Amino acid sequence: MSNNKDLTIVPAAGTAVVTSGMEMTVATGAEISARAQESRAVAENNARFALAMQNPRSVEHFRLALLQECKRPGLAEISKYARPVGREQVNGEWVDKIATGPTIHLMRTAFRLFRNVGHTQRIVAETPEHRTVAETVVDYENGFYLEGEFLIDKKLERRGDKNGQPPKDGQEYLSSRLNTEGKPVFLRRMTPDEVRKEQARMGALTKRRLLEELIPRDIIQEALAICEATNKGEYAKDPDGRKRKMIDKFREEFSVTPEMLSDFLGQSIDNSVTLQQINQLIGVFGALKDGDTWEDIMAAKNPAGTTEAAAQTAAEKLAGGGKPKETPKPDATVDGEIEKLVAAFAWLEDDMKAQILKSVKVTDIKDCPPEFIGDTLALIEMQVKKGGKKK
Repeated sequence: MSNNKDLTIVPAAGTAVVTSGMEMTVATGAEISARAQESRAVAENNARFALAMQNPRSVEHFRLALLQECKRPGLAEISKYARPVGREQVNGEWVDKIATGPTIHLMRTAFRLFRNVGHTQRIVAETPEHRTVAETVVDYENGFYLEGEFLIDKKLERRGDKNGQPPKDGQEYLSSRLNTEGKPVFLRRMTPDEVRKEQARMGALTKRRLLEELIPRDIIQEALAICEATNKGEYAKDPDGRKRKMIDKFREEFSVTPEMLSDFLGQSIDNSVTLQQINQLIGVFGALKDGDTWEDIMAAKNPAGTTEAAAQTAAEKLAGGGKPKETPKPDATVDGEIEKLVAAFAWLEDDMKAQILKSVKVTDIKDCPPEFIGDTLALIEMQVKKGGKKK
């Protein structure tokens, strides 16, 4: 005889009965929390899409609002980054090659004014050594999103003290090596706070790149032109005052001294500074605000030039049998450079390998003279870029 009594489910402590149609399951507290967060996220997204359809953006209104913001000196002076990316040959002379573009600060302003867009950041994967993070920018009005990922290496290097010993900061250092200057640098794990800061920095740069893809480029370029005009007007009012203001900002925010600025400009900062030089400093200031370091900026002013320029010089040296002017690297560094050379050499076609070996007058690339390693690496990199690598 069948039992017609209703079945009563009594969940255990910390669980609950979840009903979905005709199905009933018992879920733990963690599962309930995850489902609740997922439901809330879906509801929030649906609401944003609905609001975007009811209140579409006006591109012209956005343009006028952004150009008006760019007339503020406070935004104009941090609107554009300009960082050296090596040197190139122009009319037979080596000149600095500068990469420029809108800073994250200008793009954040544009993001706020563009309307009907959203941004999220989430950790995709994490190990003791690395953290993978995804940045997403959503256009609710047009119903699409852009996403970019970046990897954080949870280790960093620090220079040793004047005696070649690790910094006395209470951290445990894992290993050491000699840099290209022959000075020791020490490797250690990042602290949780350093990981968070690096995530914020790399996240901002990734977000900037995604916003540059989303927001009309011509409007951003017009905004940069207005910012430049604003900076020019401020300079015309008081050239010396503008220079001193930049000196103070560099020192207060990044501990960059007037002497360091003189090194960058190639002249004493005490002398008269042109509008072009002020714009250079404004660009570098923007690059520092975006997360670059002063060491990165100065290292990029490399007299060897870009990869192509260095490769051209290398080819000339190797073909003529002339020796580079730079001093040989310390033995500890040479071993590491040889490993890089062997790895890069393996990518070349056989005929190109033969040409390289003939140039350096060896039968095995491992026997490459130390004074030619840097030039040969540059030449190989150029050939790989041109398509001279194995298919």
